[in-house]
Amino acid sequence: MKKRSLFALIVLIVISVVSCKKDSIDIDKESGSETIIGLGNSGVVIRSADGGLNWTRASIANGVIDYNGYKLLVRDAVYAKDKWIAVGGFGSGAVHKGIVLTSTDDGNTWNEVKTDATSVLYDVEYCGNKFVAAGMKGNILLSTDGTKWTKINLKGVIPDNGGNEKHTFVSVAYGEGTIVAVGRTDFTAFGTTQDFPLIVESTDGGNTWKHVSKIGSETVRVVKYTNQGFIALSGGGVISKKGGVWSYDNRSGKFRIYPPLHYTNNRIFATSGLRGRYSSVFNEGSGWEERGNKIINLGVRGVTYGNGSYLFVGSEMHPATAVVKAVTYISSDNGNTWVNTRESLGEKLVGRHCSLKTAVYAKGRFVIAGDQRRMPGTPTMIFTSEDGTNWKESVLPGLTIDEQIYKLVSGSN
Repeated sequence: MKKRSLFALIVLIVISVVSCKKDSIDIDKESGSETIIGLGNSGVVIRSADGGLNWTRASIANGVIDYNGYKLLVRDAVYAKDKWIAVGGFGSGAVHKGIVLTSTDDGNTWNEVKTDATSVLYDVEYCGNKFVAAGMKGNILLSTDGTKWTKINLKGVIPDNGGNEKHTFVSVAYGEGTIVAVGRTDFTAFGTTQDFPLIVESTDGGNTWKHVSKIGSETVRVVKYTNQGFIALSGGGVISKKGGVWSYDNRSGKFRIYPPLHYTNNRIFATSGLRGRYSSVFNEGSGWEERGNKIINLGVRGVTYGNGSYLFVGSEMHPATAVVKAVTYISSDNGNTWVNTRESLGEKLVGRHCSLKTAVYAKGRFVIAGDQRRMPGTPTMIFTSEDGTNWKESVLPGLTIDEQIYKLVSGSN
């Protein structure tokens, strides 16, 4: 097995973005909420209306927490049309079920919406006056109101080879009247199963779809829409669509670019490096250019912007001891230099396998969440800061070790 590089870095591309709701200033946005929703394991959903200082446990009705012995995993949420929509499901082995939840009281109570989803849903966006949800087993669902959902029939669109069971969609984006969903398809030939990139697009609001073939060679993990067109990441390469034409830059002989891919304040952040363990670059402009100071042994998980500064969170690994520490870095000069601000987190997030996983900005505060997943008795912790430097631990509603919050979503983003 080849060794992974132990370097990590930030990639910053300066571009104006018109994309789906969570990632940009949405062209269809007519309402917003500064409530923050926390999503996690075991069916846990929490909310904060005061910028992350205090949290309450949301109520999920209709008994959808358990299904055939499995616990609900809520994976993503979006706020639009004066309501929250969340997606997730149950999935392990032969057991699969997709879930759509809706809340009309700003995240206090959630109800299951009946759909034809046959497996776990990974992503939900508000695109072109429609909610779009996507997930495993070829599931793409559309809704104009978040209540009634239509499942898209992709039969004949994607090469069959076993039907929709083989297709997984993980990310959705919208721009120029086009909805794009990306992921992977499992293709079996001569007894061997391989993952191939999967991209489908619709130019008529989801009524008809087209399969984009011969793009890249690995799973497409994320897609965004920018003023440079669509940008997607696949196996360290960059897939793009400009002027109606799809192309693939496999980054041969160059630094490779990996998820996560975040948009905030008209910039897209990603990480770059070799074989999945990252090296440091800073990118600016429409091209990809190595710039900025290196940050060693870093894994980036979340990026946000507020109060004139960019903030990213993640973890740093010491190469000799394999100790992983949660870290926060802040930049007030457009990402040219970054300052480590983890000291004020105290010692609660220090130890093996400790990481910050997500970050948002709402009501004048940065809000971050992380955990020591392998430390017995240590559930998720959430911190807030007005300046991104001095952090205060939030008051949580008594989460268990299994109720890990791995994603924060703000209704104002």
